[in-house]
Amino acid sequence: MCYQSVKRVRNFPRLMDAVTRLTSPPQPERHRHRRHAMTAALVAILATLAACGGTTSTQSDAQIALNDLNAGLSAQAAGRLSDAATDYKNAISHDAHNKFAYYDLGLIQQLMGQAVASEQNYRAAIQIDPNFTAALYNLAILRTVPSPAEAEALYRHVISLQPKNAAAHPQPRVPVALREQDR
Repeated sequence: MCYQSVKRVRNFPRLMDAVTRLTSPPQPERHRHRRHAMTAALVAILATLAACGGTTSTQSDAQIALNDLNAGLSAQAAGRLSDAATDYKNAISHDAHNKFAYYDLGLIQQLMGQAVASEQNYRAAIQIDPNFTAALYNLAILRTVPSPAEAEALYRHVISLQPKNAAAHPQPRVPVALREQDR
């Protein structure tokens, strides 16, 4: 039960009388104590429900995942990377097909220097959406040193999807004459 914001009612007997009059027909005086007990129980239940925000939640897993994803984005923006990672993992546990949760978790892990875990999450996002350019691009960055051929293929795929994506195009090289001049 949720008791966090239940406040004491100032004039509880008067509240019980008002609720009793509204919820039950007049009865003989001998049943009054029973009515008060039932009314007290009803008021306690209503107060608890009001303090908890209503009845139990009926949110779908997708909605819970979206809430976790938004919480992760907020934590990430505030610089709380470990909290963001936890939120993204929670989102994945509620929606295993959420490419954004995998991508954002991969990004956090990449920022934290966890290249292997980051690569796994980028690959999971790409498995869900093979044309997810942000995940393809970041995976290409991770694969540049250990597998230049794979990185090149990933960059080419990004370019085929977004020809104007300047970041995915090879950087212009310094002319050979200038490099030799600096020696």
